[in-house]
Amino acid sequence: MIKMPEKQEEKLTPEEQRKKMHESLEANLENEFYRMLNGSNTLRKDPFYFGQSGHKIAEGLYGSLMTGKEAVDFRNKLYKDALEEREQLGLADMPSYPGNDQVSKYAVMLINEAIMKLPLGNLEKIATEKIAKGAKLDVPEEFKSYTGMEEDLDDETRKMILTYKKLVSEAIKLGNASAVMEGHQYDDINAYAQKLKEAYEKSKEKGE
Repeated sequence: MIKMPEKQEEKLTPEEQRKKMHESLEANLENEFYRMLNGSNTLRKDPFYFGQSGHKIAEGLYGSLMTGKEAVDFRNKLYKDALEEREQLGLADMPSYPGNDQVSKYAVMLINEAIMKLPLGNLEKIATEKIAKGAKLDVPEEFKSYTGMEEDLDDETRKMILTYKKLVSEAIKLGNASAVMEGHQYDDINAYAQKLKEAYEKSKEKGE
C-alpha cells in the first residue's frame, strides 16, 4: 500500500502568529471560569473590596466552581500535563492530582500572562467593553500597540506603559470581583430587611 504524504500545515507569517497568540490570550482573559475564580480569589483574600458580604459570597461561589465541570476538566488537563512532564523528565514518582490551590493558581496565572503579553490597546478595549465597563482609562494612542516588554523602548516610555498596564490590571481585577457580586450586592441589606419585617409582623400579632 502506497503511503500518501502527510499534508503539511501552512506556515504562518510572524504577523499571523502574533494575531493567533493575541486571540488565545484574549480568550483566556475573557474566560468566564477564569474570571470567576480570579474574582472570588480577590474577594476571599481581601475583604477591602466588598467587605464581609463579598467574602461570604465569594466563598460560596468558590465552592461551587471547584465542584463544577469546568474545574474537573481543568484538573484533568493539569494532571495530563504533569504526567507528560514526568515522562519527559524520567521521574519515578507519580504527580499528585491537582487540588483547588493548583486550579486557582493556574487560572490566575493565565489572566496575568494575558495582561503581561497583550498590547495595551487590546487590554483597554477588553477591560472597558467587557470586564470593567465603567472604567474610563483613556490610554494615549501612542502607547496602545506596546506591551511594555519591547527592547527598543526608552525608560520613560516603558515606565508610562507599565503604569497604564497596572491601572488596566486593577480595573480587570475589580471587574472580575464585581462580576462575582453581581446580583448579590444587597444580600445583607435584604436579609436584615426581612428580619425587621418578620419581627414587626410578630409584634403586631402580639398586639392584636
